[in-house]
Amino acid sequence: MQSRAAIQTGPFARAWQRVRSFAGDSLLQSSALSIFDQAMISGTNFVTAVMIGRCCDNGELGVYYLVLTGVFFLLGLQEQLISAPYTVYSNRRQGRALSTYAGSVLVHQSIVIIGSVVLPLAVMSALAAGYGPIQLLPVCRILVWSLPLMLMRGFIREQCFAHLELQPLILMDIAACVVQIGGLWWLMSSGDMAVSGVYTVLGIAAGVVLPWWFRTNRHRFDFDRNQCWADWKANWSFSKWAMTTHVIGSSTPYVMPWVLFSIHGDIATGLLASCSAVVGLSNMVLAGIANFLTPRAARAYADDGVDGLKCILRKLNTLFVVMLGSVCVLAAFVGQNVIDVVYDGKFQDTGAIVFTLSLAVLANAFGVSAGNGLWAVDRPRANLLADALTLLTAFAGAFAFIPLWGAFGAALAILTANAVGASTRQFVLRQTLKSISNLSNPAT
Repeated sequence: MQSRAAIQTGPFARAWQRVRSFAGDSLLQSSALSIFDQAMISGTNFVTAVMIGRCCDNGELGVYYLVLTGVFFLLGLQEQLISAPYTVYSNRRQGRALSTYAGSVLVHQSIVIIGSVVLPLAVMSALAAGYGPIQLLPVCRILVWSLPLMLMRGFIREQCFAHLELQPLILMDIAACVVQIGGLWWLMSSGDMAVSGVYTVLGIAAGVVLPWWFRTNRHRFDFDRNQCWADWKANWSFSKWAMTTHVIGSSTPYVMPWVLFSIHGDIATGLLASCSAVVGLSNMVLAGIANFLTPRAARAYADDGVDGLKCILRKLNTLFVVMLGSVCVLAAFVGQNVIDVVYDGKFQDTGAIVFTLSLAVLANAFGVSAGNGLWAVDRPRANLLADALTLLTAFAGAFAFIPLWGAFGAALAILTANAVGASTRQFVLRQTLKSISNLSNPAT
């Protein structure tokens, strides 16, 4: 019979200690808060898609999805241009230098907001002249004022993540989500549910949190006109590559619905949108962790070098495998059933699409992990190869698969592109970290 000491030091005890240590890790706990916040965002977006899918025809859901991809693409551009360099470089500044830097970044963001007003006006002019789907014209009128509010909300969320201030972020997002769901419920109850009305509600929900945040954080910003231009030039050395790689490599989920729309129309686009909304609930894990990963990885590298960064990335990859892998298994068995329940049987033959999109999220997770590692070591340019291969694979897959299989072909093209991009990005990260380690330890 084993002694008590032997049992306590046996393989099962050691495994249990590792599990307890992992569960108590500060990274995991902070990631849980970030995932909870993203769960609210993704859940609200999911409910929005469900309300449109149930109250409107399938084509209306397709139009909503097209516009939403455009909004998300602009949010991504803004993140790479404004927030990404701030997240990395703010960890290297303190005191007045940090507050002046924050003030410069706020000025840069204000310029982006001005541009976001001009963009819908330009699209409206093109649509009125007969270029593009005329169904988008009513929505563009709303986006003239709602898009700047949505972009500004995205900016303050990135500010909170950059400073690892998750509790105020959660409070703001709770308020915005309550306003959004309440507004959509009112539209549905009054029988006025339409895409233009939905984006009106989205703009109001984004704007309701802005006054409170700026009032409580005005001490964070100090403005210096001369320093503003210097900070822009310093940030541009980082953001020009981050933005380029984003446009090249992250365009796949944004471009694919438009390719599908041009070939098969709004009904097929609505089918893809219905599946994407459901898979978006699993994507909240990736988005939640990714929001927290960038500043945490940058801080780990600044404090502990390559070894600290590797430790963080290993933990995050373990989370991805466990959580997103489980979702893929569920999608394989009950994907169609979930769509039937959510949309009351309006969309058929969706099981394979849901499963394929869930695999695409898992593949993308490993790409996000590696990409943030390259950001943390100030090598955004190193993402370019992976992003170029992702884009080329996406277009090749789109024109090979979508004409044959419609929405499923689009999902398959997304999966293929994400897998190629993630594999390449992981390889580049390993080579980059090896090179940095060799430079730090030339004797080895």
